[in-house]
Amino acid sequence: NAYLLWFWSHRGHCCNTTTSSVFSQYTLEGFLEEAAKVQWWLKLSTERDNGTGYDLGVLEPSMGGLIAAFPKAVNVALFRPYPWEATKIIVLPSAAEALFTLVFTLYVFFKVGIFRTIKAIFNDPVILFCLIFAIIFAFAVGFTSFNFGALARYKIPCLPFYYVAMILLLDKVRKPKIAAMPPPQTK
Repeated sequence: NAYLLWFWSHRGHCCNTTTSSVFSQYTLEGFLEEAAKVQWWLKLSTERDNGTGYDLGVLEPSMGGLIAAFPKAVNVALFRPYPWEATKIIVLPSAAEALFTLVFTLYVFFKVGIFRTIKAIFNDPVILFCLIFAIIFAFAVGFTSFNFGALARYKIPCLPFYYVAMILLLDKVRKPKIAAMPPPQTK
């Protein structure tokens, strides 16, 4: 038994050492360094070609840099391009969609209220799932696209989940009002 434990732990250590040296670019640090390089290159090419790119700021290739980029990337994926960023006619539909998403989100939060929204999210697993999926997907898309054209295509899978979560939140507010209404009078 002790021999098997030693054998498998030694085997695991050798396997880990070998794979980490061969696949070093697939570590978190390698991913972040590659993302910083791609961001720099896309920013440069967008400025040179007068494209429709966006900038998340200086990306530090560390876990802290990733956490700092999280709200910016989610904002980009869900609520941008803003109408004044639509410098080309082809970006206008995407700007209208982003403006609708922003206005709809603000409407839901003001209609439902911040505390009731948080309570409803954590009390309903469907809303929680939809929001977690949409926000993580939006982060991934916003963090890696750096171009409003690509962003418009890549964010399509997360928007239905986001809209469903918002509609379900509105429905949570509407149901208590309907339940409190007196039954209709019959003659």
